Amino acid sequence: RGAMGSLAELKEPMKSIPSKELGGVSSPYTCSLESGNSGPGQSVLVPHPSFGQQVSRIFKRTQVIVFAAATIFILGVCVAMRNTVFEFPAGQEVEKWKVFMVLAMSVYMILLMVFELPCEVVLLVGAAIFALAGIIDGTDVLAGLADSATTSVALLFPMARAISNTGLLEAFVGLVLGT
Repeated sequence: RGAMGSLAELKEPMKSIPSKELGGVSSPYTCSLESGNSGPGQSVLVPHPSFGQQVSRIFKRTQVIVFAAATIFILGVCVAMRNTVFEFPAGQEVEKWKVFMVLAMSVYMILLMVFELPCEVVLLVGAAIFALAGIIDGTDVLAGLADSATTSVALLFPMARAISNTGLLEAFVGLVLGT
C-alpha cells in the first residue's frame, strides 16, 4: 500500500471532507479519496485557491496602486491634450488615439520593466501591439530587430549578466577603488 492507497480505494467515488478536518480551510474543491478510515494512508487533495488568492500571487498591492496612479496620470494627460493637433514633420496630421496609445504603452512598458518583467519580453510584446494596432508596420518591426546595432546590444545583455553573476565586476571595482 503506497501513499495513495490501494487500487480498490481509488475506484471509490470522491467524498467531500468537512472543513474542520482540514484545519478550518473551507473550499468547494476540497475533497479526498478515503475508504472510511482516517489514517496516514489517506490522500487529501489541496484546496483550490480562490480567484483573489491567485491574483494576489501575481500582482502585489503596490504594483496595482502604481498602475492605477499611472492610468490616472495618462487619462489626465489625454484630457489636457484633447485639443492638441499632432503632425508629422511633413505636415500630415497624426491621429490622436495613436499618440495617446504610444504614451500609455510607453509608461506601462517602463513600469512592467521596473517590476522585473524581462525587458526583452516587454519590448517585443510592445512592438507586436504597436504593429497590430497599425501604429508601425510589421516590416518596420522586423527591420528594427534585424539591425546590427540592435543585435549587438542584445548580445551584450547575456554577457553582462554572466559577468555580474560571477562577481568578477565587483572584485574589479573593489580592486580599482581600494575597498
